Amino acid sequence: MNMNRFVFAFAGSVIMISLVLGYFVSPYWLLLTGFVGLNMFQVAFTGFCPMATILKKFDVKARGTKMSNIKTVDCETLKKWIDNDDAIVIDVREAHEYDAAHIKGAILIPVGTCTAQSIPHNPDKKVVFHCKAGIRGGNACQVCAKAMPGKTVYNLEGGLDAWVAKGLPIETT
Repeated sequence: MNMNRFVFAFAGSVIMISLVLGYFVSPYWLLLTGFVGLNMFQVAFTGFCPMATILKKFDVKARGTKMSNIKTVDCETLKKWIDNDDAIVIDVREAHEYDAAHIKGAILIPVGTCTAQSIPHNPDKKVVFHCKAGIRGGNACQVCAKAMPGKTVYNLEGGLDAWVAKGLPIETT
């Protein structure tokens, strides 16, 4: 359910509940109906909706917002993408981990410093995050996906551990 539908559903529910309470409990509950109606009226002119502000805190998307996709990619597919220059590989581990071993061509951006602004943008290439086992890579995907609407970002299944286990090439610094 997108934000607009949720706001309408919430407002409608509050109005119906306040009407029932106004009839069975006390007519003062009808003031709540008036409050909700007045709030919806002011939203039409100001564009400010307190409920929408609350929903944004819970990451509910507005109608028409293009959401990012987060997918996983296996080692063999990533290797093909790298060989065809189809991917930007981001290593989100710490510098000492990167220095010990990393995928050739991977860019080091530790997960704590990973933002949409720190990721190289190329609409023709896939963005793949990886770490040692997949957890930090998934966290980086979530951070960047929120800031890059409509972009599909990938997390390497099993991280560098899976890459090494498959015997795929690594570099050291």
